Amino acid sequence: MRQFLKYIWLLGMAGLCPAPGMAGIEYDAARNIIWVSDYPVWRPCVMDDILRQDTINKWKRTAYNYNEDLYEVVAHVYIGDANGRDTYFQIGDHTHPQATIKMHGNLVVSPDLPYNHTDKSRMAQNDTSGVNALTLGRHDNPEIRPRIQFAPGCGLQVGPEEGNRQWSGEIYVHNAEISGFTGETGRVIGIQGWLNLRGRVVHLLSSRIADVQNGIRGVMGGGWNHRVYDMVFENMGVGMRGYWDNRYLKKPLDACCFINCETALENVYGQVLMKDCVFRNNRQNWSFNRSSLENIFLENCEIDGCKTNGKVLNLK
Repeated sequence: MRQFLKYIWLLGMAGLCPAPGMAGIEYDAARNIIWVSDYPVWRPCVMDDILRQDTINKWKRTAYNYNEDLYEVVAHVYIGDANGRDTYFQIGDHTHPQATIKMHGNLVVSPDLPYNHTDKSRMAQNDTSGVNALTLGRHDNPEIRPRIQFAPGCGLQVGPEEGNRQWSGEIYVHNAEISGFTGETGRVIGIQGWLNLRGRVVHLLSSRIADVQNGIRGVMGGGWNHRVYDMVFENMGVGMRGYWDNRYLKKPLDACCFINCETALENVYGQVLMKDCVFRNNRQNWSFNRSSLENIFLENCEIDGCKTNGKVLNLK
């Protein structure tokens, strides 16, 4: 019996036998989806897990180039479900500090709340609903710098598609890059042109996002666990759409750079404070929502080489 248990333990260490509580990785051939589920925070799913299952099951959906530390995926990848259990996915670690993932499909963090569920009801009922989370890089190691590159028409989604559904799921981006394939010069990536970040938690930190056809939507400011710091948004239709904040909440949009965007900030809501931001070669730096209450407050910002401080009024 001892030898048998040792054998099972060795299989688990090799990734051939999932640890307790892990449902693992499945492939939906009809929809060309690799579905990852039930990986806890202490043992997140990584690209090697998908590659291993692809090899064992002969799906032929993934490939790996050792010399370039390059994974190529010719399928959609969905992370988690609203099943009450955690699913964590990590890209970039000490074994693959500068990995590149070439996606020929969408990368989706599924909503981790049932359709009619809300965060408030979760707290009121002491609900133990699980968390679906994607992490790129590590907050404690800037040398880990992964890249995700999407084929034209493909992109990233966190949480629900519908804007009126409770936002859920989590994404953490540290020292990473999200863009089109190497050499891409057009604005071509996005799910129907957008990166939809409707997560309960969205942290975009010290990273670069580029080549998005329409832009990013879903990122909010004050009142949400959304952080945007030291980011570069380049070659975008819209840097961020619908960004909302209240300058009295002390959550500025800080140290961000918007380069070669049609509109850097579109449909601004509230009183947005921007500190140490750079705007360069954008057709339009911002547009406001219809309300007359929106203003942008600039602190030590640079617009096409000129230092700028002060308030930008909504003149609509």
